[in-house]
Amino acid sequence: MSIEKNVFSGRLKHFRKEAGFYQSELAEKAQMTTAAICNYEKGIRVPQFESLIKLSKALDISIDTLVGR
Repeated sequence: MSIEKNVFSGRLKHFRKEAGFYQSELAEKAQMTTAAICNYEKGIRVPQFESLIKLSKALDISIDTLVGR
């Protein structure tokens, strides 16, 4: 699965804010670091598949929705 950094970063930030989470709250809920969430939202990194699963569960959305498919 290929993920475009800029598309993913914007979608992650959008859905995080829609869910009412700060980066630190999403990180805790997804069992990740706040730095990881920050890097994803800045488009510095894209998550591995396992992290996508954690993020989609924490945000209660599908992976397809999260990555814009």
